[in-house]
Amino acid sequence: MIVVTGGNGFIGRRLVQDLETRNQPVEAWDLFPGNNARPSKQVDVRNALQVMEAMANVECIYHLAGPTAGLIRSSPAEACSNQIVGTFNILDAMVHHKVKRFVLASSFYVYEGITEESSVNEKTPLPGLTMGIFGLSKVMAERAVHVYAQRYGIEAVILRFGSAYGPGSSSNAIGEFVRDGLKQQGIQVWGKGNRKNQYTHVDDLVAGMNLALNCSPMTLNLISPQITTTLDLAQLLSSEFGFQFSMLPDRVEAPSFPYMSSHAAQRLDWTPRKLEDAIHQVVDAAQAEIKAAAIDEPQTC
Repeated sequence: MIVVTGGNGFIGRRLVQDLETRNQPVEAWDLFPGNNARPSKQVDVRNALQVMEAMANVECIYHLAGPTAGLIRSSPAEACSNQIVGTFNILDAMVHHKVKRFVLASSFYVYEGITEESSVNEKTPLPGLTMGIFGLSKVMAERAVHVYAQRYGIEAVILRFGSAYGPGSSSNAIGEFVRDGLKQQGIQVWGKGNRKNQYTHVDDLVAGMNLALNCSPMTLNLISPQITTTLDLAQLLSSEFGFQFSMLPDRVEAPSFPYMSSHAAQRLDWTPRKLEDAIHQVVDAAQAEIKAAAIDEPQTC
């Protein structure tokens, strides 16, 4: 049995669906009900007893349960508990039940604090003192995995995800800009629109996780090599869909991350798609969601 923690989230849901399509025995663990074809098992990864009981007959864990960057900002203690305590509980239960295969969903935020002029890869030393809490929680989870792998022989693959987008959801600028454009609210670009990102399609993340099922223990950046600035994104949406955008030069842009190399994953035949090739799929899905929400709204006289 393959388990996907956080299996009802944006990325976890797509992974569960893909595993089911390939006839893999899979079970989604989550705190919240979802819309997977199979019902999920309600498991709070912060609850050691729940995790220990649920781990029976498991052969592989994809550990995607963890906080969002938004939760870190609003409730850092709860968010860090979710990531760090949850990871330790999973690892302890794996040792008890002799589960060997573990895939951890980490994040490009582990590179926060490194200057944007730099280029980084999986071997780059990470800057603990200049890193935000979200990235630090991921680094602590990664460190826990390394310790358990060395001590107990767990076969661990750590995947550092790029900023995820795709049909169905997106918490980054792609999701925000598409929603604003479709609602004809106008896209707002802060500063000069120079903030860079390496947006990574959710299905490419799933493809990378499939590779992790059988590859040697390692750490991999699943991060698109394509650099897109905020202004690039606004101009793409304007040219393809006619969305209007305006510049807000007085608003301060967030700093960019360094360039994050995915050469190691690409050597394993991981081929991420270009944003231009996927943006219509994203907009079509968002448009369908808006129409469905309008139909479901109660009618008033």
